[in-house]
Amino acid sequence: MTAIAVLQGMTDTQAILGCAGMSSGDISDARLMASQIEDDLMLIMFDRLPEFETLWELGSLPDSTPEQKRVATAISTCAKWEGAALMASRWLTFKQLVTDGKVRNDRFGSMDLKEMQANIEAGRLRAWGFLLKLMDPDNPPTVAVPNFFGKVTPLTDPVTDTDI
Repeated sequence: MTAIAVLQGMTDTQAILGCAGMSSGDISDARLMASQIEDDLMLIMFDRLPEFETLWELGSLPDSTPEQKRVATAISTCAKWEGAALMASRWLTFKQLVTDGKVRNDRFGSMDLKEMQANIEAGRLRAWGFLLKLMDPDNPPTVAVPNFFGKVTPLTDPVTDTDI
C-alpha cells in the first residue's frame, strides 16, 4: 500500500508506523488517517514550534541553504515521532481480525506496549533535541505554558456546610 502524506508531506503514514515498529499490514494507512491523527499532530507541532510550517517550507525549496534543509529534515523527524506517540496512545482504536474472523480489542496482545512507548519517547526526545540544537539560540521557539495555580474561594463553610 502507498503511504499517505501527513501534514502536507512533512511525514507519511508509513514513517509514523515505522517509528512504532509496525507497517500497513498491522494498521492500514486509511485506518490510521481515519483516527484523525493529522489534526492532533498539527496541534502538537504548532504547540511545540509555532513556526514549524514556515521553517519546513523554507527547507523544502530548491534554493534552500543546507542549514534550512537540516531544519526541515529535523521537523519531519519530529513529526513522525510525535505521530507514532499519538498512534501508540490510541492503542485500543485499532482492532485485530483474528483467524476465526472475529474482530477483537487485543490487537497488540503479543506486543509489549511499555517497551514500544519507551522506544517512541526516546525517539521523540532525540528528534526534538536535535531540532532545538539547530534553532537560533538568540531566538528560541516560544511555547505557551499553562498556569495551573489560582485562588479559589469556597462558597460554603466546610465545617457547618452552610453558605458563606
